[in-house]
Amino acid sequence: MVLFRTLKELSTKRLAVDQRNYAEITSHLFEYTWNLWKSDVQTILQNLSMLSQRNDLDSILEQSNDLILICDRWLLCLKIIRQLIFSGYASDSTTAQEVWQVREVCPTVLSAIQSLLPYYSSFKDKQAKLWEFAKRACTKLMKVLVTLQGRHPYSFVHQTVLPATVDFCLNIITNPEQAGASFEEFLIQCMVLVKTVSECKEYKPSATGRVINQSAEPLSLEQKKKNFAAVASDMLKVVLPGDRVVLLCNILIRRYFIYTAKDLEEWSENPESFHHEQNVVQWTEKQRPCAEALFIVIFENYRELLAPVVVSILREAMSVSPPLETDVTSGMLLKDAAYTAAGHVYYELSNYLSFNEWFHGSLSIEISNGHPNMRIIRRKVALLLGQWISEIKGDTRKLVYRALVALLQDNDIAVRLAACSSLCYLFQESSFSELDLFECLPTCWTMCFKLTEDVQEFDSKV
Repeated sequence: MVLFRTLKELSTKRLAVDQRNYAEITSHLFEYTWNLWKSDVQTILQNLSMLSQRNDLDSILEQSNDLILICDRWLLCLKIIRQLIFSGYASDSTTAQEVWQVREVCPTVLSAIQSLLPYYSSFKDKQAKLWEFAKRACTKLMKVLVTLQGRHPYSFVHQTVLPATVDFCLNIITNPEQAGASFEEFLIQCMVLVKTVSECKEYKPSATGRVINQSAEPLSLEQKKKNFAAVASDMLKVVLPGDRVVLLCNILIRRYFIYTAKDLEEWSENPESFHHEQNVVQWTEKQRPCAEALFIVIFENYRELLAPVVVSILREAMSVSPPLETDVTSGMLLKDAAYTAAGHVYYELSNYLSFNEWFHGSLSIEISNGHPNMRIIRRKVALLLGQWISEIKGDTRKLVYRALVALLQDNDIAVRLAACSSLCYLFQESSFSELDLFECLPTCWTMCFKLTEDVQEFDSKV
């Protein structure tokens, strides 16, 4: 631990001489730490395999206490290895110089994750300490892959690293139960990795494509970067073909955007906190915001392919959940999820559906449905109106203002906060018309002041 803290402190020094010293430290420490880590992981896996086959709980507990000490040392070595690779070399995104440790470490880390995951299920009801270790270890190992990809994206471009890691994460996201990885912390890290890879600017191919060096002169820095980008792009095309992209889009909306029973219970207990957790929380901290962030990036990369898919899900959801529905059905939850997706990618969906028709045929009716269970849809429609503001034209704009002011009077705090948030967007929009809001302005002000009295959190009052 002292070594790790020292390395972390030294990594904050930015002078060139300090960075050279850190690189020298890395060259001396890496091999020893890496070999110790590899030796420990073999010991851990052998012991976990043996303990998972035993039913004598007392014996398991006794042996697991000794094993936990090795596990703690192993995790500490992992921290040191990550710190050495991260800070021991300048980011290859600026130097285009491959960091060989990335190709050495990442495949082994991925293999360790694949070996440890089954023990999450094996020890769940048998040994709490080992179950917690398997859960924590898999999450931390995936975080290492995320960190190294972000720091050294070009070194990550290797057949044993980039495609293998992305493929593994996609399999986890689309079928976590089969992979034995249905715990939120690990799923979030898998989503983070796919998102960061998908939006990585170093992996975007240039218009000129790969540079073929036909002279004796070494490739320039920019030529090296173009070649890395071309290779990465080709790898991602193989691991993310069109049908897999469509599957991922469907899974994100139909599985990860859906409110769970726990979500709805938290909403009922504290609507105000629920609203802020859904909209203000850091996207890497919760599964649903993380899934939404991944969806936005994937859609941006494949918008022509995915726009019809999102519209299809939206229409399906609207057909199975009528505007006057009162029960919390799977159809209503799917419609909420579809509205979430439609709100995030409004800029492309406007080419596929008319907002005016959507508003008059469905949204306005859903807003007027005051049943307590319809708070789910009323809140989402309130947010949706703010997201689609640029697509609201003509007389419909005045109706939207009135609808949002009406939602300020809702019985549910979360719905009122969503309506208030969207009204702020409308006021800031360049085509905002005071005349359209004039008739309901007194009610709007009254309800906004009342809302500040009814809420408790500072973010709500602001």
